Amino acid sequence: MMQNDYSGHIRALFSWYDAHRRDLPWRKDRSPYTSWISEVMLQQTRVDTVIPYFNRFITLFPDIRTLAAAQVDDVYKAWEGLGYYSRAANLLKGAKYILENHGGIFPKTAENIRKIPGIGPYIAAAILSMAFGEPEPSVDGNLIRVISRLHASDAVPDTTSTRKAINAIAGDMISKDRPGDFNEAMMDIGATICTPKSPTCGDCPFRTLCKAAELGSPELFPGSKKAAMVPTYPYTVCAVMRNNTVWVRKRPSKGLLGGLYEFPMFPGHLSAEEATQALYSILGVAPGVSLMFEALPDSEHRFSHMIWNMRGYLFHVETEFSGSKIPLSFAEAKNTGSGAFVSLDETRKLAFPTALRVYTKVIITFDQP
Repeated sequence: MMQNDYSGHIRALFSWYDAHRRDLPWRKDRSPYTSWISEVMLQQTRVDTVIPYFNRFITLFPDIRTLAAAQVDDVYKAWEGLGYYSRAANLLKGAKYILENHGGIFPKTAENIRKIPGIGPYIAAAILSMAFGEPEPSVDGNLIRVISRLHASDAVPDTTSTRKAINAIAGDMISKDRPGDFNEAMMDIGATICTPKSPTCGDCPFRTLCKAAELGSPELFPGSKKAAMVPTYPYTVCAVMRNNTVWVRKRPSKGLLGGLYEFPMFPGHLSAEEATQALYSILGVAPGVSLMFEALPDSEHRFSHMIWNMRGYLFHVETEFSGSKIPLSFAEAKNTGSGAFVSLDETRKLAFPTALRVYTKVIITFDQP
């Protein structure tokens, strides 16, 4: 079967990209390591958000060996605010894997790259094209949208058949001489011109080659499926302070927000009195210990598959108590998953979920002018 001739598309693409490419820090040093870190961070996250995280992460962990030797809490803290913390955990696992299996040298073949924890087809293709010059198209939402509009395809993007078809077209299109630049240029067009809504077709290098633009309705492509209802779950978040310490616990390593820290959380929207009774059990103390409270703002956080609707309180332990089941050693608490009262300075070094940002900000600024 004869391949389509995309030479005109490639000339137009690189003419535009060479004049308008975005100045991004990971493009200045296109090593396998920086390509890996940046692509993991960029998944479902805006470029402007990623830039400071990338710069800080590379400063803290400049190479595979440094990252492999890092503590998971330090990696999570550097990642704090980006969300999807399993990706940070996989970066650490991946660095250890590369150190153990490849002597700390990033492998060069698709087969070996895809064995690294957390690396799927898209990131593998991005690394192969950008760091090693292999003609592998990295098929993400931007590339799917641009190619779907070029061909006026209304296929639903999030299906295996659509991704297979787009991958085949991109495989025909990709430049053998500049495969990394092809992938980056297509990303730039998708992010800045061929956007999901209100694309600026007049600025696009493909404007005379695009069937969707010719039809005058690029927003109709690609197709879409009906959005599923996302369930909402109510919670009550209770930050508890005792002198200059805060009660925190580490979430289980597996599951939602695994390995991050949190304050006591209870299902449902509890009144202050109900929350106080629930805290007696969590803190391991008898009723009678004075817990003074103040209301904190309500907050809502949307995950990909659900919404947390949260009510918040800040409690202050007003009396001394003994016989608590809580280990006062934070090191012990981290190892057992139990809760502990931790100094404010130590608390500020811990990684909390973005979902709790409204409440962690209260603690972070508690004793500061």
